[in-house]
Amino acid sequence: MSAWVGFTYYLGRTRFAAEAHCSLGEWYSGGATHRPQSQATRNMLSIVCSARWRDPNAEDTGYMLVFDPPSNVRDRPNGNVIDTVTDMIVIGVYPESQNGWFWTSQFGGGWIHQSQIRPFY
Repeated sequence: MSAWVGFTYYLGRTRFAAEAHCSLGEWYSGGATHRPQSQATRNMLSIVCSARWRDPNAEDTGYMLVFDPPSNVRDRPNGNVIDTVTDMIVIGVYPESQNGWFWTSQFGGGWIHQSQIRPFY
C-alpha cells in the first residue's frame, strides 16, 4: 500500500488534486511538496489521513467527522470520560443514536455525543 493518499481540496472555487504523505505530515500538489502552515491545513491533513482506511462496505457503520475537538468519548451516554479526541478525525459509529449519543468501537469502544460529530461522506 502506498504511503501517499490521494484527495481533492478547494481553495475558493479552485479545485486542486493532491496527495498526502500521512506519516511525514506533508502533501504534494501543483508540483511541490508542502507542510502545514496553519491550523486549517493541519485539520485538512488530519481528516484526510484518518479517513483513508475507512471501509465504505462495512456493515452497520456510519462515518462521522469529529469537527470541534477536544471531544470526550464516554463509557456510556453521559457517563465517565474514557478518552478524549484531540484532532479533527473521521470515526466509525453505529448509525442509530441513543438519545443523541453514538457508539464507536474506536478508543476501545465508547459513546460520543451528536453535538461533537457531523456526517462524513
